[in-house]
Amino acid sequence: MLTFALAGATATVAMTTNSGVTLTAVHPGVPGNSITFAVASVSAGAAAVTVVGNAISVSLTAAAKTIADLKAAVVASAAASALVVVTGTNGTTVSAEATPVTLAAGTNTGILITEVAQEWILGTFE
Repeated sequence: MLTFALAGATATVAMTTNSGVTLTAVHPGVPGNSITFAVASVSAGAAAVTVVGNAISVSLTAAAKTIADLKAAVVASAAASALVVVTGTNGTTVSAEATPVTLAAGTNTGILITEVAQEWILGTFE
């Protein structure tokens, strides 16, 4: 069996208002350039992450609005954490940034093809 993946640079962006926050696409390549990210609120009743296609919107609470809280919210969302990784100094306070930032500079330089071991037991594939 073979697996296929894109080779190249991962898309990234530093947020505009929250300049201490950097977002990086999980997978390299041009598809990361279509990911958008916004901090919709820092005074929500409960933290929430919404993902629609490649658009991520995070709402934090007034009591929990640091970069560490932003990272935790993204990690807790399977859909968001499949798209981006959030980095920055954990204790820094996050501000609302409702206008989404778009990741950029993702490139494709080729395709990686990897052979994956297959387990065969008594003539059956498992």
